[in-house]
Amino acid sequence: MRRTLHILATFVAAVSVSFAGYYMQQTASAAENAAEPAPAAPADAAAPPAAPTPEEVKAAQIERGRYLANDVALCVVCHTPKDSKGLPIRDQAFHGGVIPAKAAYPDMQAFASNAPALGPMAGGAPEDVAYLLETGIWRPTGKSPKAPMPPFRLSKEDAEAVVEYLRSLKTFPPQ
Repeated sequence: MRRTLHILATFVAAVSVSFAGYYMQQTASAAENAAEPAPAAPADAAAPPAAPTPEEVKAAQIERGRYLANDVALCVVCHTPKDSKGLPIRDQAFHGGVIPAKAAYPDMQAFASNAPALGPMAGGAPEDVAYLLETGIWRPTGKSPKAPMPPFRLSKEDAEAVVEYLRSLKTFPPQ
């Protein structure tokens, strides 16, 4: 138990440092890309709102995936190359990267030194990535990824949203 806590503490500290730099980059980028002004109120305020179009539904799903991958699960921290200061290189997001931590104990389970690109992932398909995010199991091998990859248990909808976001970045080939 103490080993696990020490490993988790080391990993959390490393991820926190990387995430802090990434967050500062995201905040600066958000300030540059000010939100568009809100649309004017409809002329007939009593009319019910129109059902969202398929494009709006897809855009909302992609935005949810962006939020989960960048701000909640922090996939971007490990799965992105870093610059000489250890900050994620934004234009290479999700192209794979060095894990900013290592195993604290020599006899513990295998510990990854690199996080793969979230595209071709050993011949896997987008549904394999969704399955991994739902179950913690990489379907092509039937095994869990090496530490420090957490065994996520996202809902099916959230896992699919992350995959759609990654696909929107052209990380995955089209189906």
